[in-house]
Amino acid sequence: MDIVENIRNELIRRKKKLGLAESCTGGAVAARITSVPDASLFFLGSIVAYSPGWKEQFLQVSRKTLEEKSSESAEVVREMVVGLFAETEVDYAVAVSGFAGPGGGRSRGWSLWQWGSGEALLKRSGWSFRGIEVR
Repeated sequence: MDIVENIRNELIRRKKKLGLAESCTGGAVAARITSVPDASLFFLGSIVAYSPGWKEQFLQVSRKTLEEKSSESAEVVREMVVGLFAETEVDYAVAVSGFAGPGGGRSRGWSLWQWGSGEALLKRSGWSFRGIEVR
């Protein structure tokens, strides 16, 4: 059983809903989640906000954060999670942004993930979700 099947089983058992805010993955995480049976029982959807403007418009990421940090910063990813809670009725939220490269001082394929329950942010990691490519 892989991680998505484990997430599915646990969220269905708890009767909880998951939502995503994706940037560099371009919807690939949502595609992976919806590839498992019964995804509609726990998965509400994904907002793919690739541009800074969409992060601001649809996820309430502040313009100040976008201007002072980068779209790939931990601060922006945190605001993506908080915005997802504000804009949807999810129980759990996951946000990902990263750097597809080239240039900018980071290696291609770097990504930052953050997730939370309610407004409590649970985890932040700088790793890639196995099988999901940064676009």
